[in-house]
Amino acid sequence: KHTHTHTHSQHVFYDEARQMLILIQYVDAGKRPLYFTLSLGQRIPKLSSPIEFINAGDVITVRFSASKRFLAIQRSDVRVDIVDLFHKTELELNCRYKETNRLIRYGLIWCHFEKDTEALYLVTQRGIEVYRITTSKMSGTTCKHMRTIKQKKVSRFWFSPTHVDNGSSDKSSSVVGVCVLGAGTKGNTLCPFVLSSYSPLRVPKFEMKDDCKELRVACAYDHMYCIQLQQKQDKNDKTANVCNLYHIAKDGVTLAHVLPLYTNATLSLRLQVVDNLIIIHDTSTQCSMIFDLKYATTSSSSTKKSDDTKKRIPVVNPLMIGMDITKTVRISHSISGV
Repeated sequence: KHTHTHTHSQHVFYDEARQMLILIQYVDAGKRPLYFTLSLGQRIPKLSSPIEFINAGDVITVRFSASKRFLAIQRSDVRVDIVDLFHKTELELNCRYKETNRLIRYGLIWCHFEKDTEALYLVTQRGIEVYRITTSKMSGTTCKHMRTIKQKKVSRFWFSPTHVDNGSSDKSSSVVGVCVLGAGTKGNTLCPFVLSSYSPLRVPKFEMKDDCKELRVACAYDHMYCIQLQQKQDKNDKTANVCNLYHIAKDGVTLAHVLPLYTNATLSLRLQVVDNLIIIHDTSTQCSMIFDLKYATTSSSSTKKSDDTKKRIPVVNPLMIGMDITKTVRISHSISGV
């Protein structure tokens, strides 16, 4: 039990790549915080024992390494702390050219390299910095800068940790995901990178004409897509609401699918990816449209054959995602067993 003189505060961070929740509990400002982990991949999630040795300080985001031996804590827009959970040590890492460079918020990506070695990517305004984190009995934990992949004026990024089908028959592929940098004055120049434990592979960049607010990088049926939700900006906008899926491959990016959205909503559409399904929510009508990229339309139309391979229709009629219980009809519960 704690007395009333103690102050408590908690922060929760979600590590999507490792499917883990990191809970940070602060007890008194002058003491070190307690870190707890909760693995969502387990059948019965269990809260870990507290990690007590991590230094106090600001926390923007927290990311586990692939082996879960290291913890990267983004402290500021230039500083990252690397925590070795086995040896209970910490290293302070600053992005390069920190006088004129800044870390993008949440811009920490881990990649497993080999035994006792991890690769850490820092996404900054100047591109992607690659670091190698190594442990040994002689030198302990070391962090070495390997290279910087330069990209000017990076203001945002999107990352999907899902495995990418790179055409290799090797099931133990080193590819860990795709990172797309938003560069340029408006952030509409998209620069994709296929990330692996060896070196990021740069994919030819492409331009987005419209705003990139509703943009997502996700995997569906073993292919990686950059998904753009293009919607009306106001009632006078005559453009149709559509969802464009750009296939990201090593040799370039191509428009693979166009999902027509049967709504005239303005700025009320939201994008969600669940397993291999693309779901578009219309918050103004409380309806959702569900698309399956492998679902082929059987309707005969006069469209060109090339267009047929791109266009998809919802697998079911738009469905309500919620309802006002005050307007629902009361149902009698007189039936036995109900």
